[in-house]
Amino acid sequence: MIEKFEDVKALDFEHDIYLYSQTTKSLDEFHKIIDYIQSHISSTAKFQSFDTICRQVANRMPNISLFAARHDLILFVAGRKSSNGKVLFHECLSVNPNSYQVESADEIDMKWFDGVQTVGICGATSTPKWLMEECRDEILRHTK
Repeated sequence: MIEKFEDVKALDFEHDIYLYSQTTKSLDEFHKIIDYIQSHISSTAKFQSFDTICRQVANRMPNISLFAARHDLILFVAGRKSSNGKVLFHECLSVNPNSYQVESADEIDMKWFDGVQTVGICGATSTPKWLMEECRDEILRHTK
């Protein structure tokens, strides 16, 4: 299993290699891994790659990073088992350590908002808008 680029160097390039991407893998890193394998694979071995990366997640990464950086606190609304939710939330968290993931408005801890001026609310690709609005309304009910 290759989780990060450095892992590719441990492959046995004398044997056939079949590479499947995780649906939430970075496009750039996936292509970097492919290039490395292609340049190191033995002429007697076969290499095939299968790109199953979710474009909705890959395309949202730069925007969600900018969004997370613009706010004092990020409230990320998504199911904890959502693959794209995990990736997008961790991107928010890497940019803004004051990020919290909730599945519903009743998980919001109002202590998070002490001293906070701006709150960004976002979610996974499958998070319904009404659920993010419900979280917004819960925050507004306690901050007025």
